[in-house]
Amino acid sequence: MESNQCFDCHRIGDRGSRLGPNLSDIGGRRTPDRLRQALVTPDEEVAPENRFVRLVTKEGATITGRLLNQDSFSVQLITPKDELKTYMRAALREFAIVDKGLMPSVQGKLTDQQIADIVAYLASLNAAQPGAH
Repeated sequence: MESNQCFDCHRIGDRGSRLGPNLSDIGGRRTPDRLRQALVTPDEEVAPENRFVRLVTKEGATITGRLLNQDSFSVQLITPKDELKTYMRAALREFAIVDKGLMPSVQGKLTDQQIADIVAYLASLNAAQPGAH
């Protein structure tokens, strides 16, 4: 997991980033087949709570992050640096939900055995394990 930069976006227990989905109990929520699919074709199933947004401010700054909350006045997101940010819609030139390319596919980057090992590890994770939060 570490050598493949999974912790750059994901969290297991108290390690990793909050940018992507927390995987501490993923084995209790996903079958091994669905875990493998998420690694090989990650864009096929992106849960609404894991959607990313791209904002462009009226000044031209582009910000991306995971959408946490939105209403008719503001948008709240978490940035790749784990920063909680709120932007007023009136100060935005553009707001778009990004649903492709959030997580790179491991297809062609990892061997079938490495993918099987990661799936087995993730499938073993559940909330009952020590260190999982």
